[in-house]
Amino acid sequence: MQKDHQQDAEAKQKIYERGGQQMTFLIFSRIFLIGACYGFWLNDDPVIKCVGVFLAIGFGLDLVHQASKNDKVDRY
Repeated sequence: MQKDHQQDAEAKQKIYERGGQQMTFLIFSRIFLIGACYGFWLNDDPVIKCVGVFLAIGFGLDLVHQASKNDKVDRY
């Protein structure tokens, strides 16, 4: 019985570590994407500035979509 609890605890720890690693990758990817948008914005060409703005809007909408998709609230 104690082995089952220990195995369950180890499995939960592995899932927690994997989730933390995925969150780290998500945060770093967003940092680089925001940097790309900012780099486009700093350019002197108005067309490239608009590309940076549209890219930032698209990434923002993607984050909202992912947040709403991962909503894990139990609804009865």
